[in-house]
Amino acid sequence: MNEIMDQLRDKKSQKRRSAAKKLRKLKDINAGPYLLAALENELNDERTWETQYLMIMAIGECDYKPALPFLNGLVKQDNKATMLYVAIGDAIVRLSTESYNI
Repeated sequence: MNEIMDQLRDKKSQKRRSAAKKLRKLKDINAGPYLLAALENELNDERTWETQYLMIMAIGECDYKPALPFLNGLVKQDNKATMLYVAIGDAIVRLSTESYNI
């Protein structure tokens, strides 16, 4: 898992995107703080919207509820790619909903 966390800080967007995709599949809440920190850095470059999308989706899948205020703040920004709003909405719904085993 440490190797994947290191990939979140790689110079290449493709590596960061790959790490986010892997962490999304793992659904490990411990990855949440790393994903949020990586996302905050990633948002500085609008060209990497796909990487940002996957990081946001991974945060939601990891059930990292402390990211909720940050995601709610992103919704209010008008300069985001449309797909980012899809990911933000998905993550907010996941993080706002209690999980039930039915």
